[in-house]
Amino acid sequence: MTQLLNTINQLDNDYWTLITSDPDIFNDMLKEYGVKDTKAEELFEIDFTDLKDDDGLVHGIIFVSECQDEPLPKEWENEDPDEDGIVFTSQVVTNACGTLALMNIVLNSEIKEKGEIINKFNEFTKGFSSVNRGLCLGNSEEIRRIHNSYSPANHKADNVNIRKVSAGSSEQQNGVFTDEYEKEYHYIAYIYKNARPYKIRKCKQEEWLKQTEALIQNRMDALNGFDFSLMAIRHDNYDKIVTNTNVLNANIHSLDSICSNNTPLTQIEQNEPKEIEGLPFVAAAWKDVELKDFSSLKSHLEQLKEKQNFYSNSISKIEDTRFTSTSNVKRQKFDYFPFIDTIIRKAYKRGLIEEPKVEEEEKPEKVVKKKKKATAKKPTKKSATRSKK
Repeated sequence: MTQLLNTINQLDNDYWTLITSDPDIFNDMLKEYGVKDTKAEELFEIDFTDLKDDDGLVHGIIFVSECQDEPLPKEWENEDPDEDGIVFTSQVVTNACGTLALMNIVLNSEIKEKGEIINKFNEFTKGFSSVNRGLCLGNSEEIRRIHNSYSPANHKADNVNIRKVSAGSSEQQNGVFTDEYEKEYHYIAYIYKNARPYKIRKCKQEEWLKQTEALIQNRMDALNGFDFSLMAIRHDNYDKIVTNTNVLNANIHSLDSICSNNTPLTQIEQNEPKEIEGLPFVAAAWKDVELKDFSSLKSHLEQLKEKQNFYSNSISKIEDTRFTSTSNVKRQKFDYFPFIDTIIRKAYKRGLIEEPKVEEEEKPEKVVKKKKKATAKKPTKKSATRSKK
């Protein structure tokens, strides 16, 4: 077992593993990088009209599809003036495209807190070409460690098995085992930069998603299939919702007390914040208090309580989703090899598992010829008479 674990550790230092296009994994990856107020969200159709700004600004779209060879653009060697200000890292390491897609979106976004890991990488590679940035990424042990921690168990086991094959073939030694039915997938990031989705005519912030829809649809038509997935990397409003809820609860408590007792403002109540972004009813309710219009105050208070319930339900839903997401990622990142090894050893020790029987090859039966036994001949009458003489 120790040899197996050593092989796995060595394997992690040698290559970048495949990772699945699971938003739970990308959310955990953002957390590992230290990126704040950002989340990955799975999309189930190529219709981005539901991605409203009030649910969080969309920083980028990740499109995952089966990898296919594509011809390079005609003018791929020419400098593009629209690339000015775009931070791009080329993929020079196999299987790193998932991490690259996420990092390219974060580096080109308006996210305020991008985390120490990404900030250090961006600062170190300033002025580098996209290829050199890719080489730096491939040699980053910290980023590779985070990437490889999401390796599917079957993929890690398959790569361990390939190294247990006899050392006769260098191709077997250095290659990465892939199932003959396993498909290779590629991650493509779409971002909004320089007032346009990259390589598209200029447009407003709210229009770029519509143009990206057409780009992705064209790629899907070229793939001639439905084997793909979509994720949006967007702003996470959770902290803002929690803050607004706390302020709203304090206001409702004070207003409810005034409304029930029909008493004027006290000195403490005057210090309550009376403005919440997106909630004009708070200011309107306090205006009713100043005018002593308690009938209108009750109406506004009911509207605030409805919003309070909405916020509470939203927070509960987000926290339940986060708990499920965290549990899924923990199960995937957990190393089951020592656990399985212990179970097998204990079961074998207690006689619950028998050693596998090695079936011997059936040998062809030999045809044995039976030898005739030598028997004494009975004497004839002539020989008998001669012996008497």
